[in-house]
Amino acid sequence: DGATVTVSDRLTSGVTVLFPPDDPARIGSINRQLAARGYGIGFGAVVVGEWVVESDLGSLAGTAVRRRHELTGSAVALATVGGAPWLVREGDVILVGSRMHETWTMLPLLAGFVPFLDFLINRVAASESWIESAHPGEPVRLPVGTAATATTGGQVPVPADGQILAPLETGVYFLLDAVGDTVGALEVNHDARESRLEPASRDVVRAVVGEQAVVRTPDAFFREAFGGARQAELSGVLLLAAIFAALAELTLATAGSRSRVD
Repeated sequence: DGATVTVSDRLTSGVTVLFPPDDPARIGSINRQLAARGYGIGFGAVVVGEWVVESDLGSLAGTAVRRRHELTGSAVALATVGGAPWLVREGDVILVGSRMHETWTMLPLLAGFVPFLDFLINRVAASESWIESAHPGEPVRLPVGTAATATTGGQVPVPADGQILAPLETGVYFLLDAVGDTVGALEVNHDARESRLEPASRDVVRAVVGEQAVVRTPDAFFREAFGGARQAELSGVLLLAAIFAALAELTLATAGSRSRVD
């Protein structure tokens, strides 16, 4: 679409594939620039270990990573290492957790490095509409030309009309054309409303459960549960029975004590 993409360790005014800078002192400046643009992502602390990249992008999956920056923010990861984000996108910025150096990752030494850069520049960064967003199980129409979605269980064919139900598991699912090239991605996130612990309205309950659903307030439920001729609240009766039993036991014990004294 003619968009200019910059691959750099400096944040530019356009679309940027941003790698960690070689000077750690610049991390704070980059994070402030990202925050000033309204982005929630950023570079965190450097961690060292042994991981492999997990991603639906074939040329990237399984790549060894020895050193990386923790990526902060809540953007959905396009690739992870050890379950932590390693490649994320927000707006016109794509953040990569490692520098492209063999002390950080083996990716620059592999044949998959060029396809990886091609994917970042020509598929991810250069496109403004490559991501389709949906909630788990929600109907979604994929872009024209999408032939399959890549999942952990393999490729799932897409109907000719492009209409599918989003996977129930959250994450990013890459979209493939008829020859297997990546043409986009489906981003599946939980509906934020699921975290709002508010009583559902009658209309919402009936829409989910069915028109036959009967919605009661707590007081109405209590009256209906224990107000019938054959149903009664027995806690009071049981309490009185317990009191009488205790009094009877006390009386018998007292009477026995008096008999022994006499």
